[in-house]
Parts: sequence; structure tokens; C-alpha cells
Amino acid sequence: MKSILLATAASVAFAGAAAAEVTFSGEASAAYNNNTGLDVQAELKAAMSAALDNGYTASAGATFDVDAGTFKRANVSISSDVASLTFGTALNGAAYTVVSDTYGVGLGEEKTNGLLASYKIGETTVYASLPVAQGAKADLNTLELGAKTTVSGWTVSAAAAKVAGKNEFAAKFSGAVAGATISGGFGTVDKGGKANQWDIKAEYPVGPVTVSAAYDEASVYVLGAKYSANGVTVAAEYTKGGAWKADASYAYGSGVNVFAGLAEKGNDIYVGATYDLGAGATLTGSYVKDGGAADADNKIGAKDYARGATVKVSFKF
Repeated sequence: MKSILLATAASVAFAGAAAAEVTFSGEASAAYNNNTGLDVQAELKAAMSAALDNGYTASAGATFDVDAGTFKRANVSISSDVASLTFGTALNGAAYTVVSDTYGVGLGEEKTNGLLASYKIGETTVYASLPVAQGAKADLNTLELGAKTTVSGWTVSAAAAKVAGKNEFAAKFSGAVAGATISGGFGTVDKGGKANQWDIKAEYPVGPVTVSAAYDEASVYVLGAKYSANGVTVAAEYTKGGAWKADASYAYGSGVNVFAGLAEKGNDIYVGATYDLGAGATLTGSYVKDGGAADADNKIGAKDYARGATVKVSFKF
């Protein structure tokens, strides 16, 4: 994302700093779909930072949704090479930061209005977050904790949270064994009627092809294969019970990329293309035949295209 850098010595300065750096960035898009009509979206981001005399950096940022006329998020933080403390809205909590949404532990992505702290000790970073509503007092019973480390080439992370009076815990790991990448984890949050969840996945490259297999606590297995070479990528996946999907893409060159695929056992078909217009602008066209059960979120295939025909122009700066 290209940023416009402004330096000011007085009006936008933090205490203890000679000056602050302010950057403005944003994105906008206009799309027309033959089913849903016109959709125009835009957001503007402002960020400022300043190096303090004590070796810390103070920073603040805000994202403004131009279409809705509201602020999506705003935050203020202070940080060093080993520690950080952020106050704001729409933060990623400690649990999401280290284990993402794999097991649904904690409040989730950009759901924490309050604070997030981190501290690094060697290869380990620990996190703590606490949701606090505007004008309200903090409740330590809603504290989320997380940690992520690297041990002998393996990445290991764990998180604990208490949501709606229920204790939640999750851990994840990934690393390499005999040329294969092994990843997995487990969680203790009630999801899909089961309190205890676990899964494991192995990926192994054979030339330009990577084969994979995954298995979980529900005895569901997923087999996959992906080919990638010379600008061509083809991927296919089969899930126990007969579900399958296939996706393909080709980097044509000169800023043109084309995509095609099948989902929902071949009932959903999509094709699309993007053209890089330069200077952060992209032209996208797509067509989707949603032949199976209607997708509730209207996002079909690997590129999350909308059903029907869509033309979209997007711009980032």
C-alpha cells in the first residue's frame, strides 16, 4: 500500500518527542452485480507515530468507513523492541493473536474493545487482552492470555480465555519432519456440539505438486493436492462424505490473472479475471453459477466471488 508521508513538528506531536510521522492510506471500490446491484465502499486510514526520548515509540491510528460515515476502529499504543501496550477498538484479542479462529477460542478477530499487551522473552512472546467498553470498568474474569514460541524449528502457541462464564483453551503447533510439514492442535470450546476438538494435517511436496491429508476428532478426513509451476496453479480437495472442490489460476502476464473453479461437488462454477491497472488500481470481472444450496454469505470459490456477473474497480493508496 502506497502511503503519503507527512512530517509535522508541532501540531501532531507526542509528549517527549520532537515530532510525529503521520501517514494516510485507504482503499475504495465500486462494484456492480446483476443480482445485488451497485455497491460502493471506501475507507480512510490515518496513522501517526513518534520515537520518544526513553526509547519507546508512541503511535495512534484510526480507520474511517466513508460509506457508513463511522469510525471502524481507533487505537493508541506505546511499544519497544520487547513490549507493547495498545488501547483501542476492534483489536485482536490475545487468543486470536496466537491461535486465530481455528477453535473459536476467545472473542475472535477484531472483537476486543479494550487493551492488548505483549512482552517478548527470547523466542517467546506472551499476550494479554482485556475487553473494556467505553465508560465501563474492566472485569478480570474476561481476561484472555496467549503465548507463542519457537522450539527446535517448531512453532507452538497456546491461548486461554473465559467467555460467557465458560473457560476456553486451545493450542496449535507446526513444524517439519522428513520433508513434510506437520500442523495441528486442540481446543476445549463448545463448537458443533463437541467440547473437545483436535485436528492434524500433513503436507508433503513432490516436485511442483504438494499432497496433503488432514484428520480431526469427528473422524472427518480431507485429502488434497496442489500443483504450482510456470504461473499455473491447480488445487483439488476431497472431504469424507463426497464433498469436493477444485480451483485453478493462471498468471497470464502484463498484470492479467485468470481464475476458475468448481465447488459444492461441482454444483457451483466460477470464472474470473483481474487486471492490474497500475498505481494501486485493479479491475475485476467474475461470473458464478451457484447451482447447489445457496451460500449464505454469497462468497463462492477460492476468490469469494458473488453469484451472478460482477464488474469491480478497486483502488488502494
